[in-house]
Amino acid sequence: MWGIIVHHIRRNSKQYNTVNDLREAILEPWDHIDDKTVKTLKYKAVSTFSIGHEKKIPQT
Repeated sequence: MWGIIVHHIRRNSKQYNTVNDLREAILEPWDHIDDKTVKTLKYKAVSTFSIGHEKKIPQT
């Protein structure tokens, strides 16, 4: 999700002079991320975590 926000912020090549300006720049795309995208990212994160942390069975 942060990738989506960073992409939106950097596409304007704008430098933010105050914390409040940056906060507004972060919240604007955050508010426009739709539920389908959130669900997809959540599913991918859970799938990636599950695959990367499978229980290892010691071989004897």
